Amino acid sequence: MCEDMSQNIQYPFSLVNAFFISLHFEREGVMPDTIEMPIEMQIKVIDKDFPRLQVNLRNKTNAPSPVKLDIELVGLFDYIGDHPEQDHELISDFIREKGLYMLWPYVSQMTRMITGQMGMNPIDTRTPLSFELLPIIEAAKADASDQES
Repeated sequence: MCEDMSQNIQYPFSLVNAFFISLHFEREGVMPDTIEMPIEMQIKVIDKDFPRLQVNLRNKTNAPSPVKLDIELVGLFDYIGDHPEQDHELISDFIREKGLYMLWPYVSQMTRMITGQMGMNPIDTRTPLSFELLPIIEAAKADASDQES
């Protein structure tokens, strides 16, 4: 019964640290009763230091709104499996299915706390039902190669 448990772990990554690298909030003087605040989510995965994985989650308003925000959080994950080869499909699946859900509460809590301190009802950024990801790993690779050029 004491077999290698790591083989049974679907996503062998552990959240090591989460921290904000950017916070910007603004509000208008007179606030309407209801606020519509369309938010654009940007996700960047940096895997150049694998088995350490960095995920940047950025939320910002993308249309005129009485409240503007731009908040970016970095999550650092360590691969805890037995076979440390990079598997981009596993990384993408982990980010989409677990990793972003592990980071979202930090962003949501900070948004509620700061908007509540701004003299208005706290804004609740509800957890998305799913995260739509483009080929984020490839995008991170392209960014790295652009920086090397």
